[in-house]
Amino acid sequence: MGYDEPLDSIEACQLVVDELVTSDWWVEQFAATPPITVVDGGWDDQDLGLIASYAHALGYPTPKRWEISMHPSMLRKRVLLHEVAHCAAPVFVVAGTGGSSRHRKHLAHGPHFARALAAITGYVVGVAADELAMALAHFEAPIAAPIELSNELALQPGIYAHEEKEWAETQAFFAAADADADAEAMAEGYDASSTTRVRRSPGIVPTITWGDYFEMMRRDTRKRSGGPFLSQKRLAAMISAVTPCSPHHIAELDHTKSLPTDPSQLRRAMLAMICMGVDPIWTRYNMRLTRWDCGDISLDEARVLNPGWADLVERINSQQQQRPPRWHVDGAR
Repeated sequence: MGYDEPLDSIEACQLVVDELVTSDWWVEQFAATPPITVVDGGWDDQDLGLIASYAHALGYPTPKRWEISMHPSMLRKRVLLHEVAHCAAPVFVVAGTGGSSRHRKHLAHGPHFARALAAITGYVVGVAADELAMALAHFEAPIAAPIELSNELALQPGIYAHEEKEWAETQAFFAAADADADAEAMAEGYDASSTTRVRRSPGIVPTITWGDYFEMMRRDTRKRSGGPFLSQKRLAAMISAVTPCSPHHIAELDHTKSLPTDPSQLRRAMLAMICMGVDPIWTRYNMRLTRWDCGDISLDEARVLNPGWADLVERINSQQQQRPPRWHVDGAR
């Protein structure tokens, strides 16, 4: 889909949403979706150099309404429709509860989200939803069949009722426990009304740096690969097959606040992504690392470190040549 359109204000974004959700098509396809409000905001991390818009559900344990927070520099219709798809896609997995009385949630960008995005984009743009669905399939992105999306959506209201009931019972259980504790305290001569309950600290959300993400991926590699822990020493030894690297260099990457500016460290950072098998697209757009900006790392060098990663890049580039993207971004992967 090559269609896009700039939107000049949050009000213009809200108008697009309002026209969509009041259409007969939307009522037929996504009638159970809670109200959607668009607000100015988004997310901006100066250290990581990342910006984002996002949709988040308000209400627990089920969405009572949705709020789409749009970053001021991302007021475009294709971004907005992506966030609307988050609001419309089914929240809970119908089949199985994983041994719990509560339902699991769908992946945020899973097959059912992809089908919802294809349907919504197709309707708004005015072309067959199959065009985006075919593009997703071409690039091997999982996408649910239309009937699978419909079936999941049809059963969401029943799941919502179940989740609300479970949550109400949980709250009632803890309220009864508190009442029992108060009664016991009074029986022992304490005034429960004047007894100060232990309150949990609201806590803080720590700032996450570029190095934090790098270190988390390094430490998580064992879980993803099923292999041994990827220590600074082991990773440095792997990278040394292509360029000199020591555990000290990896420690610096673990603790850097933002994207390294030293060319040698940039090269080591990209080589580390290759060693760990990190998705090349995620590496580019989240870690802001590319082979051509990090010392022109060749696919031959990449293949020395991780043949599977090099093969994946070649396959992605081949797919891109077969079906060029409508939104052009300079450079290969």
